[in-house]
Amino acid sequence: VFVSYSWDDQAHKDWVRQLAEHLQQNGLETQLDQWFMRAGKSAALFMEQGLRQADFILCVLTPEYARKANDRDSPSGTGYEQQIITGQILSRLNRSNVIPLLCKGSSRPDQSDCAIPTHMLGTFFVDFTDNAEYNKSMGQLLRVLHDTPEHKPPPLGLPPSF
Repeated sequence: VFVSYSWDDQAHKDWVRQLAEHLQQNGLETQLDQWFMRAGKSAALFMEQGLRQADFILCVLTPEYARKANDRDSPSGTGYEQQIITGQILSRLNRSNVIPLLCKGSSRPDQSDCAIPTHMLGTFFVDFTDNAEYNKSMGQLLRVLHDTPEHKPPPLGLPPSF
């Protein structure tokens, strides 16, 4: 799992690190810059390799993330990651491995605090905006990442005899 997020403030970076720790504790190898980036390492290389090798890409959405993603204005951060993610979506024609996590802001594009980048509008997301519901949201995310839906369709029955 590769975690894409914007460095909004220290509290947000701490929240993202906690999320990544929970993923690791639940059997998901997680790539987080806070764990692997060091002085002298290439941020671009970390992002390129992490995004290319990941089975899943988690995009932690905030209004600042959406702004950077839409503007592509961050040459070595969120904007750059979004260029790579968009390219992967276009080349694979599969966006199901890109999982949006709504962390702060609104999901409505007509709101000034919309946190959903334009290219992710209409994509289902896991809602982490209510801290009281964190465990429920984490459970939903873990089910997606472990491909274990909460509800499964019943077995297909036989057609009626006419």
